[in-house]
Amino acid sequence: MLVGFRSSHLQRCFEDEVLAVRAWGQVAGKGYVRVIRILTAVRDFRDLYRLSQLRLHPLHGSRSGEYAMTLSGRWRVIVTLEEPGVVVEEVTNHYGD
Repeated sequence: MLVGFRSSHLQRCFEDEVLAVRAWGQVAGKGYVRVIRILTAVRDFRDLYRLSQLRLHPLHGSRSGEYAMTLSGRWRVIVTLEEPGVVVEEVTNHYGD
């Protein structure tokens, strides 16, 4: 699947795991790189639902149209579907604490 990034920072963190670890910590940073690698490997977004460890789910309310996948603990990556693939929107610590 084609993967785009909303910011150059998100792209650089995928390309350089050290930057991802610096930005979000050891476990979440490595999880981010792992999830993006999975995104690039699948053919269809629906295939991600079969990978239960990602906990892929659609968001609601003001975030309708976005999907979240778990990195570790409360850390998650938010993506949107945009033809012909997905766009990585952000990495967040769910609930902000």
